Amino acid sequence: MSPPLSTLLSFVTHEDEQGAMFGVKNSLGAFGRFCGPLMAGVLFADVGSEAPYVAAGALMLISLVIFLTFRAPKEATVG
Repeated sequence: MSPPLSTLLSFVTHEDEQGAMFGVKNSLGAFGRFCGPLMAGVLFADVGSEAPYVAAGALMLISLVIFLTFRAPKEATVG
């Protein structure tokens, strides 16, 4: 996931801001790699063995809704 995201960030970010954006991207990635297993372990231990999968599915649905809501509008084609 990192190479495509890095490419996308380089295209949509101004040259002067790319270093800061890559830092934010890497920081958020590290945070997710820390919190994800921690949260899954807590859910597994306290709620049940299926809880991490249900939570992951819910997060995927939320991500899909956000993507569909905020995606860039298509440009009109002139024919």
